[in-house]
This record gives sequence, C-alpha cells and structure tokens, in this order.
Amino acid sequence: MKVSAFLERNASLFPSSKGKKALDLAPSVGDNAFYLAKLGYAVEVIEPDREKANDLALRAERSGTHLKIIVADPSRIQLSRARYALMLCFYYVNRAAILQMKNGLAPLGIILMEALILKPKELQFFFKDFTVLKYEERLDKGPKAVASIIAQKS
Repeated sequence: MKVSAFLERNASLFPSSKGKKALDLAPSVGDNAFYLAKLGYAVEVIEPDREKANDLALRAERSGTHLKIIVADPSRIQLSRARYALMLCFYYVNRAAILQMKNGLAPLGIILMEALILKPKELQFFFKDFTVLKYEERLDKGPKAVASIIAQKS
C-alpha cells in the first residue's frame, strides 16, 4: 500500500497543519495517516480491526510517528463537534459515519473521501451541504467506478 495519489495531488487544498487535528477513518495500513503526520497534523485514527490497529501502533512506534489510534466501529462513533480540520476516509462508506464526520469537522475544514460507487455522482450526494472543491469519477477494474471528493464545510 502507498499514499493515495489523490491525497498527494491535492494536499495544497488542505488547511494549515499548525496545531490542527486530522482524522483518518478506517485507514487499514495507514499510509495516508502517516503522510498527514509528516505534514504536521496531529493525527487520530479510528480503525475497526484490532489487529490492524495494533499493526499501526507498532509501525508508528518504530517510525517515531505519533498517531492516536482508537479501536472502534466507525458506524457507531460519536465525534466531538468541530474537532478536526481535515478528515480522510478511503473505501469505507457508511451513512452514520459520514454524518459523524460532518459533525466532527471544524468550520472551513476539509473532508477527502474516495469510494467505490454504484451510480454517477453518488458520493456528491453525501456532501450537498458542503462546497465541493474537487470531484472525480473513474472506472476501476470491472463494472465499478471509483469516486473521489474533496469537500469543505461552510
């Protein structure tokens, strides 16, 4: 696994990292979380899989990277209001989690999300109350499409 090309390509759109918190939801191996930490964000991770969370913690310790790792079901989280300047969510789509992400995002904060979709502009629907800074759709292998969005909270 490596850092998402969409994430790297669009880092210039992110708010300043100085003193800001970022959240990576269900990050799996966590390359994107480590990338945000290198940019200077205080990164929190919510990972549902305890084994993956343990692997992330070990990797963070070995690399000297500070990540706050929370083992929890993203669909059942309760995020503090306006806590994060930046949020990432790759290939995990759950309406309850998206609502919590939107609640936990600070004003002018950015959500970057990428997911498999079934219908065109499906991901945009979740963020119709945000300003969409960038939206891309592309066909992936097989009949599925991948959508990537960067949306900013007003």
